[in-house]
Amino acid sequence: MAIHFTSARERQFDKTFVFLGFDFNQWHLRLIMHLIARYQRQRATYALQDSQSLDELTSFFYRNNFDVRFEDKPAELFLAEFERELQKPAAPAPEEAPQLKVFLMYSPEDQEAREALDKQLAPLKKTDFIQTWDEAQILPGADSETEINLHLKAADIILLLVTADFFNSDAIYEKYLRTALQRHDARQTVVIPLLMRSCVWEETPLGKLTTILPRNKTTLDKQEKPEAALSDTVNQLRGWCEKIVGRKKLAR
Repeated sequence: MAIHFTSARERQFDKTFVFLGFDFNQWHLRLIMHLIARYQRQRATYALQDSQSLDELTSFFYRNNFDVRFEDKPAELFLAEFERELQKPAAPAPEEAPQLKVFLMYSPEDQEAREALDKQLAPLKKTDFIQTWDEAQILPGADSETEINLHLKAADIILLLVTADFFNSDAIYEKYLRTALQRHDARQTVVIPLLMRSCVWEETPLGKLTTILPRNKTTLDKQEKPEAALSDTVNQLRGWCEKIVGRKKLAR
């Protein structure tokens, strides 16, 4: 088997590896390929073996996980064709839009609202347009305050699920919200309050923001069709995401 790859991060090298005598049905080769795939960008992977000699599940595994192209031909011909492939210039990688980090800030009492929002955000996450993080993702044994502050500082968007319970949570309102608003004022992130349920919010620091959603400033529970309103609000959020992506591209 022959693998041609370059560095995935900085393209500091361009190498070809040839592995001989490995059995595709053994775990050793899988381990090596997992390690290579983790740190390198593979340009081509060929295997001099008839895929019919492998069981169907093994063949499927290598084709789908490592894009292995099985070739059943004389070794001399295989190597000659592989050498020609190496001589071809690599196609330039398409420019990728930066993935946005979205920090979700909400009260534990609003878990149901959080789950409803998560369903509407699924298309944006599946296309790698955004990735979300919230306190529920902290691993057991990790320091909660440290983890929250790290993700707050890394966030492109801080999305607030605004309810009465949100303002009633001292830890959120007194500590983390202050940090979020400071970063917003410094243009290091964008704080977007999402008005989920009726509460008095106009006289709070959130009332000064111009990023409030929904744009009509009517809480989602008071909309005629709350689920449809939430879907429309997520579309409005997407508009903010696109603006931020545009700023990132201009800043490059």
